[in-house]
Amino acid sequence: MALPTSITHRYVHALEAELQAWLSQRTPVGHHYQMLAYHMGWCSESLEPVSGPRGKRFRPLLCLLACDGVGGRWEDALPMAAAIEFLHNFSLIHDDIEDHDESRHHRPSLWKLWGEPLAINAGDAMLALSGLAALSSSGDGEISRRFQETALALTEGQYLDMSFERRMDVSSAEYFEMIGLKSGAIIAFSCEAGGRLGGGSETQVEALTEFGRHFGLAFQICDDVRGIWAGLEQTGKAPAKDILNRKKSLPVLLALERARGMDLDRLHGFYDLRRDEDPAVISDVIESTGVREEMAAELRSHLHRAYEALAPARLVQPYEAELRALAGSLVDVASA
Repeated sequence: MALPTSITHRYVHALEAELQAWLSQRTPVGHHYQMLAYHMGWCSESLEPVSGPRGKRFRPLLCLLACDGVGGRWEDALPMAAAIEFLHNFSLIHDDIEDHDESRHHRPSLWKLWGEPLAINAGDAMLALSGLAALSSSGDGEISRRFQETALALTEGQYLDMSFERRMDVSSAEYFEMIGLKSGAIIAFSCEAGGRLGGGSETQVEALTEFGRHFGLAFQICDDVRGIWAGLEQTGKAPAKDILNRKKSLPVLLALERARGMDLDRLHGFYDLRRDEDPAVISDVIESTGVREEMAAELRSHLHRAYEALAPARLVQPYEAELRALAGSLVDVASA
C-alpha cells in the first residue's frame, strides 16, 4: 500500500523537517524527547539517530493536499500538518499501552522498551506538542478550536472502543459512531484544515470534510479486516491481534449476528471472556460466516461516497486526482 510518489516527493521532506523542528527546539530533559523521536522513527532503540520505520504520515499529507487543492500555499499548512501527525501519534502511544501491543512498525512499542509510566508521559508530551503546533498555525482561532475538538473526539472514540470489549450487545450503529470519532474525526479534520488554511470556500471545505469522513470510515473498516486476517509483514503486529484483544470490530459484530449453533457458542464463549480459544480458530469461525464479502461491500460504498463528495469542491488539478489516488492506495478493497 505505497502512497502515490507524486505526493510523497512534493511534501514528505518538508513535513519531516517540520516535525523534527518541533522536537529539536526543546531543551533536552534526560531521554524524554529522544523517546518521542524513537516512536517517530528517528532514533534506534539505543537512541542513536536513524531513519527507522515510521507511519505513512497520510493524515498530514491530506491536509497539505487539500490546501493545494483549493489554491492555497501548502507551506502555510505545515504547522497544522505537524499538529495532526503529533496528535495521531499521541493516540498510537496510548493505544499500544491500552491494548498491550508490544510492537509498532516492526519495532518494540515505546512502553515495551521504557515501561508504561514513561510511555504514558511521552504520549502526553506528544499531545502537548500537537497543541503548540496547532496554535502556531496561520489560521484563525476557529481552526485551533476545531483541532482541540478533534483531539477530544479521539478520546471519546477510544473510550467507546475499550468499553465495547466488555459488552456483548454492541450494535453496528454504535460501531460506526465509535470509528467516526476515533478514525473518521482526525481524517475529516485533516481535509477540513487544509481547505480552510488554503482559503477555500465553505462549499469546498464542506466537500473536503465529507470526503475525509467517508474515507476515514473506509480506512478503519479496512484496518479491521487487517486486524483479523493480515499477517505480521503487513501490520507490524502479531497476527489476529484484534482477536486477542477481543475488539468488537465490524467483522466480529457481523459474525455474531450471522453465526449459528456451535460457531455462535464458540464466539460468545470467547468474546464474553468465559473461555480462551486459539485466535486462528476464532478467525476461521468469523470467516465462515461470509462477513468478508460484506466488508468489501462496505469499503466500496464508503470509498465511492468519498469520491462523490469531492465533486462540488472543484479542486485544482492534479490535487483532486491525487486525493482520490491517496485514498485508493490506503483502502485495499481486494484484500477485504
